[in-house]
Amino acid sequence: KLGVVDGAELSNQGSVDLVVNDTYVHKATSNPTTYEYIVIIK
Repeated sequence: KLGVVDGAELSNQGSVDLVVNDTYVHKATSNPTTYEYIVIIK
């Protein structure tokens, strides 16, 4: 549970870059990733 996400980059590279409360988080995996919720706010 991340809480508030300031920014997210979902690319086709098998990795996800997030900024959560001014902290950079990089998640990478060689397995397919399944997202339960994706929220886009413009």
